[in-house]
Amino acid sequence: RKTPFAYKFQKDMQKEVKPLERNRTRIKEHSRQNTQLSKNVKRALLRQYLLFMVLVLAGILTGSIYINSAGVTKSALEGTGFFMQDLVSSEAASKGFLSLAVCSFFPSAALICISYLLGLCAVGFPFEFVIPILYGTFTGASMASIYIRFGAKGLLICLLFILPQALITVLAIIVASREGFKFSKQISHVVLRGVQKNLTIMFRTYCFKYAICFVLAAIASIIQALSIILFSKIFLS
Repeated sequence: RKTPFAYKFQKDMQKEVKPLERNRTRIKEHSRQNTQLSKNVKRALLRQYLLFMVLVLAGILTGSIYINSAGVTKSALEGTGFFMQDLVSSEAASKGFLSLAVCSFFPSAALICISYLLGLCAVGFPFEFVIPILYGTFTGASMASIYIRFGAKGLLICLLFILPQALITVLAIIVASREGFKFSKQISHVVLRGVQKNLTIMFRTYCFKYAICFVLAAIASIIQALSIILFSKIFLS
């Protein structure tokens, strides 16, 4: 038989346990919601990157189809400086590493710069979708022109001289386009809708990510320049 003191003690303990249980339930619910939110953010991010990747592929397909359907001949391409086909040549290799690296770096760097500037405009975000399409078209047309000029050997040349550089540059272009789109939307919300956001901190992160994109593009250009110098006598003679 419980004494009055034991009975009161049990009641007090029950009163203390119930809030603890409610707090534990709330913590679990918040944790579940945060986990779900994190999954949704990751899925949205993945969809954005996939979208820009599809745009690059669409550009590559468009560029290659255009060159092939336009009836461009080997004689018409030679010496014209058309896209990358003059960069991938023994004559270009003879100009030296620095010249090759700069010529390889300039097109991708120009697109990243345009993406950066568009990201600073409140109405620039729709145009960010054009950047990966332009790069894809540039790459597709370059590969098609190399194939026309070198024939079947052009496939091997593309795999050796174009593809390694393109894979790294595509990553830089996709990241730049996505970041430009995101930051332009943030500016649009502040300027056009009056939403309060700390753009200063976001701008620092924005600049840092674009710096990484430029570094990636530079690395890709160095790889392409080195591969052309090392293997031009074997494949481009």
